[in-house]
Amino acid sequence: MTIQNKLRMALGAITVLVVVIGASIVNSEASAVTIIINVSAIILALITAIILGLPQDITELRQVELALKETEERKHAILDAALDGIITIDVEGNVVEFNPAAERMFGYTSDEVRGKNLAEFIIPPHLRERHYLGLKRFQQTGVATILGKRIELSAIRANGDEFPIELTITLIDLENRRFFTGFIRDISERKLAEDRLRTLSQAVDQSPASVVITDPEGVIEYVNPKFTQITGYTSEEVIGKKPSILKSGKTTEEEYAQLWKTITAGNEWRGKFCNRKKNGELVWEQQAISPIKGLDGRITHFLAVKEDITDQMAYEERLLHQANFDGLTDLPNRVLVLDRLSQAILGAQRDGGIVALLYLDLDRFKYINDTLGHDFGDRVLIETARRIRKCVRGIDTVGRLGGDEFLVILHDLHNAMKAGSIAGKILAALDAPIMLEGKELTVTASIGIAVYPDGGESPDALLSNADTAMYEAKQQGRNAYRFFTRQMNKLLVKRLRQEQQLHHAMENQEFEVYYQPFIDLNTGTVVGAEALLRWNNPVEGKVPPDEFIPVAEDIGVIESIGEWVLAMACQEAKALCQRDPAFFISVNLSPRQFAGGKTMDAVIHALENTGLAPECLELEIKESLLMKNVDEATRTLEALSKIGIQLAMDDFGAGCSSLSNLRHFPFNVLKIDRTFMTDVPGDPENTALVRAIICMAKSLDMTVIAEGIETAEQLELVTGLGADIGQGYFLGRPMPAGEFKDFSLSGGARHFSA
Repeated sequence: MTIQNKLRMALGAITVLVVVIGASIVNSEASAVTIIINVSAIILALITAIILGLPQDITELRQVELALKETEERKHAILDAALDGIITIDVEGNVVEFNPAAERMFGYTSDEVRGKNLAEFIIPPHLRERHYLGLKRFQQTGVATILGKRIELSAIRANGDEFPIELTITLIDLENRRFFTGFIRDISERKLAEDRLRTLSQAVDQSPASVVITDPEGVIEYVNPKFTQITGYTSEEVIGKKPSILKSGKTTEEEYAQLWKTITAGNEWRGKFCNRKKNGELVWEQQAISPIKGLDGRITHFLAVKEDITDQMAYEERLLHQANFDGLTDLPNRVLVLDRLSQAILGAQRDGGIVALLYLDLDRFKYINDTLGHDFGDRVLIETARRIRKCVRGIDTVGRLGGDEFLVILHDLHNAMKAGSIAGKILAALDAPIMLEGKELTVTASIGIAVYPDGGESPDALLSNADTAMYEAKQQGRNAYRFFTRQMNKLLVKRLRQEQQLHHAMENQEFEVYYQPFIDLNTGTVVGAEALLRWNNPVEGKVPPDEFIPVAEDIGVIESIGEWVLAMACQEAKALCQRDPAFFISVNLSPRQFAGGKTMDAVIHALENTGLAPECLELEIKESLLMKNVDEATRTLEALSKIGIQLAMDDFGAGCSSLSNLRHFPFNVLKIDRTFMTDVPGDPENTALVRAIICMAKSLDMTVIAEGIETAEQLELVTGLGADIGQGYFLGRPMPAGEFKDFSLSGGARHFSA
């Protein structure tokens, strides 16, 4: 066998080992099948070598020769099929092997270059000396510093073109001779792409717009110098973080959610954001955020291009302010006040709240203008505006109609009496003397109050009726307020009477606890009950809870009432829990109870006094209570959960429910608000919501209680959707303790199959 053939054989095996497998690892598109085939070739080559060393007779030698021939053919095929150029030279630099890929790459045939010195036709002139020195050093020392390394340099084609290559060199020892094999890859296209990318990068770096690039999760990977200039953050300070570090609080979570929904769907989002710089200053930016997709269509990054429009926004804001605010007092003018009144009415229609409009007119202000001058009068108006604003909440609106007339919009009131209280507070504030230029002046006012909806269902109607009530106040002697309707006054009288009666209701034993059963939807058995407070008023009879409980909250007696309900419920539950350890009693916590910070003490006191096991007590807490003081709520709920109390989120879905609340707080039970059961299963939207809530709760391993079950169809629906427990008039109405005990012991009035 010639040295060339032996070299081809050895080269084929090394090619398989070093190049094909190595290239497969480097090349992300290589398949495992390709690697397995090539490894098989290696094994075959090794077997052949063993056979060659152990011939015993002519037949055996012939078999070896045939195997060798077959192996050699396979190696030739591998070399010929390789995508990279493969060139073998001896230690003098003369070409021994030149595969087809090398022929295509350099423009020479194998026959043209075999035996020639590599440096004469492939290596550029400026690299030849380096090449010769490397060969000479190897001949003298046997050391080659570039073996096994991937290096980038240039080569020359047959047509004289110089182009970039990536080169890896390996050393082959064969029959006391040494050869170098180079694996060469043309990287011209890659270099062009890198140049284009470099140009693009320079354009982005030098862009007059701020540029941010994030990964698919929104984590910042790049910011350009303009971003640093505008925000004051260095790239090191923001890379690895999310753009939310710029949040100013002026953009709602809903807007952010809509943005994220748009771009993750593969669409571009355009809009304005008010962000906060590192030094705390605000900056307005016009932004375009686009998804960047890979070849497979999946989003790999997000690109945000932002323009600083702070000056433009400031100018627009000044124009808007001038159009909507009074130039003297800086209060909202008539246009803006009526617009806010419209919004307040819409909110009240949606949430069932109360909106009051106060129409205020200064008494005898014309006399001040006529005697002291308009400049003095203007200063009185400014001071009046300041005092009115100090009397209302931040959510309320104080505006100036013009002249000496002011409007106050009171939003989201729990009762109309609050409007009268605030009106009295304003009158008292205005009655204090004003000191101007050494003059002491007392200014009074007359206020008319119109309350939505009784006092008018539109902004114009409320304004007109409040104006009428204001003139009534003037006719009654000024420095007073009046409500527009007699009905409102009747309600206020009733409210005052209820306040007086509630202060003595407990000592007069007018309260009673009713119990509404919880039914296991799988077995149809009674598994618990909700404790519900009832007031038997000696004058008005049975007062609805939603009427007297808010009054009790306002006057501060709800805490003592709540502790009494808790104690009574635990006492009644003790006997039932002794009969059935799985039985539990559920008690509602009012906002004032929960906010008072005494919940834990009250619960422990009730359990110790009654001997009820903590596992038999469930506390129902409305989701809205948690948001007022998240840290305190977390501590309280965790402490309750730790001693074994079951915690239920009440009325889930009735407000701005959040899945994060269910995950953040240690709730065991989720109650579906009764409003979702309305028209179910006839209403497809409510049905879909009920299904989604149950599915979500189950995924969090929570027990689901469906309240408000009024029909067999509703029962069948929630049972089929996987709710655990049902509550509602169809299953059992609220009833006194004795009646509930009989109901529970009898297994419940209704039986059904799950």
